[in-house]
Amino acid sequence: MTTTREALSEYLVAQNVAKAGDGPDQWYGDNWFYGSIFGAKIPVAPMFGYRGGLAAHDCHHMLNGFPTDWPGECETAVWELASGGCGRYVVYWFDRVFFLLLAPLVAPVRCFHAWRRGYGKKNLFRLDSKQLLEMNFDEVKHYIS
Repeated sequence: MTTTREALSEYLVAQNVAKAGDGPDQWYGDNWFYGSIFGAKIPVAPMFGYRGGLAAHDCHHMLNGFPTDWPGECETAVWELASGGCGRYVVYWFDRVFFLLLAPLVAPVRCFHAWRRGYGKKNLFRLDSKQLLEMNFDEVKHYIS
């Protein structure tokens, strides 16, 4: 049985988001989140509930095969909105709308397909992030289908 924590650890390393051996606990526990703009890592303070929804957001990337580049972020944002929104994570609602506006400029066709894939599905923002990380990864796959 593979937990979501284990699957996410492998995914974050493969996407060059985390260092091998760090794992989600290290990544989500850091005082800063590092975004990438034109290859430069930019520090961003994780505030307004950002950290609480990050595991769900990262799982959405992983489960849908969306990369962590700008087009992939747009795809994930559009998919999240189509699949029920961001729940109680207010900062994600604002962030998702930003990416929704950016999507037609960055990856219009990919984002259209992401919207269609997400429409009528459930996303993981409804789950507690600690509970999500301990779930069997196959159960998480089934949850969003």
